[in-house]
Amino acid sequence: MITSSRFRWRALLLAVVCFLVTAAVSRHHVAAAVGDGQIQQAALRHDTFDSFYRAPFGAVAAGTSVHLRFRTAQADVQNVTLFYYQFDPATGANTPNSPVSVPMTAAGTRVENGTTYDLWECNLTTPSAPAILYYKFRITDGGATAYYSDAYADDNDNLNQGGDGAASAFEPFPAFQLTVYAPNFQTPAWLQNANVYQIFPDRFRNGDKTNDYCVAGSTVPCPVFYGNQTVLPHTVWNEQIGDPRAPGPFNGAYGTQFYGGDLKGIELKLDYLQNLGIDTIYLNPIFAARSNHRYDTDDYLQVDAALGGDAAYQSLVAAVNQRGMRIILDAVFNHASSD
Repeated sequence: MITSSRFRWRALLLAVVCFLVTAAVSRHHVAAAVGDGQIQQAALRHDTFDSFYRAPFGAVAAGTSVHLRFRTAQADVQNVTLFYYQFDPATGANTPNSPVSVPMTAAGTRVENGTTYDLWECNLTTPSAPAILYYKFRITDGGATAYYSDAYADDNDNLNQGGDGAASAFEPFPAFQLTVYAPNFQTPAWLQNANVYQIFPDRFRNGDKTNDYCVAGSTVPCPVFYGNQTVLPHTVWNEQIGDPRAPGPFNGAYGTQFYGGDLKGIELKLDYLQNLGIDTIYLNPIFAARSNHRYDTDDYLQVDAALGGDAAYQSLVAAVNQRGMRIILDAVFNHASSD
């Protein structure tokens, strides 16, 4: 009887302990389910450069499953949703179904730098055709919402694109980017082991002085760009370019200083380039434009007259082909001048 009584008391004590533990765990889950309306933004994290958070790394073939993870403070939020805008490079617009929302699933915890965090995950199947996915995360808890996305300042901020991001109270413009390419694309065989030499035509070599801007004996007009920007020719090839930020004749002349380099000058140096082991030439823009760098294109159907025009380009192509070399044109069709 004594042994039986002790057993009953131990059983009762164990039952009470189990009840208290269960109640405590239940209270924890109720609090997480209800939410306190506060999100610890400093704990949020996703890193496109870390294969733990995004795999596979980098651009992926169409139809690939990409595993994404997201981090939050432990027992802090109720839901995490991945949403993305699908950009179609063929049409230059987002697809009609953008943005697409994908709920993320709670995936346990992870210790980073001595702190335990909650993890969320999902598998994103990329479209069947080439596209660019711009994705972000929406975090909710109670009545609170936060966003997490890439942290670059603008589209030209290459330094801060990719990697980890930043949290914000409202949906930010920046987004993590996932490039989806055609699975059957093959890099041209000739390019795979090419030795490429990039040329800024105005600075390489002046092979034909008759097409120089604003010098005696030139056969091309002396233009005025954008209504009031006159050409400032450098007739001494190796003289230092004028500082457009300093007072003086070159002040504000960011794109209007010309040295006279042209396509004929490149053609005259093909033997030199080939002897260096170069087999491919990458030309900065050569189409009719309003500056020495020619990214502000006026006419994509005409080679700039100051470079020798279409005839000089055809002559260069023939000389390149004769040597078994190649030319790549920097044709940036999203750039144009206001003229």
